[in-house]
Amino acid sequence: MKKTTKTILASGAVLAGVHASLEALSDTFFKRYFVANRDWVDIDLEDVVPEGLKEQYLDNIETYSEWFKSCNKESLEIESYDGLKLSAMYCKPYQNAVTIILVHGYNCDRYVLLKQSYDFARLGYNTLMIDQRCCGASEGTYITFGLKESLDLCQWIDLLISKESNIVLGLYGVSMGAATIMMALGYTLPKNVKFAIEEAGYSSGEIILEKFAKDHNFPKSLCRFYLNKKIKSELGFSIDDINPAKSLQTNEIPICLIHSTSDKTVPFESIKILYNANKGRKYYYQLENAYHAYACYEDGYYQNIDKFIREFI
Repeated sequence: MKKTTKTILASGAVLAGVHASLEALSDTFFKRYFVANRDWVDIDLEDVVPEGLKEQYLDNIETYSEWFKSCNKESLEIESYDGLKLSAMYCKPYQNAVTIILVHGYNCDRYVLLKQSYDFARLGYNTLMIDQRCCGASEGTYITFGLKESLDLCQWIDLLISKESNIVLGLYGVSMGAATIMMALGYTLPKNVKFAIEEAGYSSGEIILEKFAKDHNFPKSLCRFYLNKKIKSELGFSIDDINPAKSLQTNEIPICLIHSTSDKTVPFESIKILYNANKGRKYYYQLENAYHAYACYEDGYYQNIDKFIREFI
């Protein structure tokens, strides 16, 4: 009997230890991935560009910067539905041109898409470079991997339409910015939005969950319970609510899906899930050797995108 009691107590102690360990890990993961790192504002973009692209980046950054300085532009602000001041820069070198809203990726700011803004301008488009919540000049503490950010994007769309009722709009996003766009497509957007371009977006929050489980060698089911518990208590939603693929099931806006088979950050399988989920017209642009969120450096990138855009505007 005593031996049985000791065994039960020992088992209880093990379970308590596992519970405490998972609670601590979920707290660490939440702080690492869901709380914005404001140190980004002090980072030189050269330090985050993939090594294989640095020479090309350095050869051209002065050109992009000089164009941006001289470009006709306007600083814009909105207040999010939950009271955050959000910032954007409207680069408008043309009158009555299509405007593409550029949505950057995880924990960075609008200037990582400076090359895209410059290149789209060369093709005849205006761009709105937004800082997603918690990033750049926008307020906020918590990153929600496109969920609340998609609501912010809807407000940026409404602002541009309020300034010009007949404006023609397109959406462009990379990585988490792509997820933001795809989740926004799950809402009923104004008819002004004619197309969307997503690059290297993930299909669901499962990718976040799987990374957590893999990094700490815990079963995914246990990680789901503890991480969801933490997210719900802090932010009011669950991992399952981060679901771009589900949003695409009702999307009728033409979308271009761009992914590279060599992407090390978001599995290439995501594009198959996203492509199959999308209800409306879609164009699949596959690359072989592009870095995650840097496909814009690949030959033929803008030719393919421009062809797609002009088919639907």
